[in-house]
Amino acid sequence: MEAKINILYEWDKVEIYLKEGRHFFMQGKKGGINIVESPADGSINQEIKPFLTIPGGYATHILKALSDASKGIGISTENENLLKGKLQATETHLSDMREIAMLLIKRGSQDEKI
Repeated sequence: MEAKINILYEWDKVEIYLKEGRHFFMQGKKGGINIVESPADGSINQEIKPFLTIPGGYATHILKALSDASKGIGISTENENLLKGKLQATETHLSDMREIAMLLIKRGSQDEKI
């Protein structure tokens, strides 16, 4: 699922659209969720409304709170996963370099004794 954020400065609001494949998710009139499927050619016969509309003055605070809450329950972004992978690779590399350094130090101290 992907989320598209549309910032409407002139209306002082932020709209969030949710889409998965050709399916758009919208809030229903009675509190449920409506799903609209776009045809294969990409044309849409129905107006796609945002899943969520946030007043502009609150958008930053609400989106940050949602992000923090997501992290609190173990949901991470692709960027966070990428950074974790890079950090793990760096830690492994440093461990390998420590082992090499220790071997060289031992070899050097043995050469001095001769």
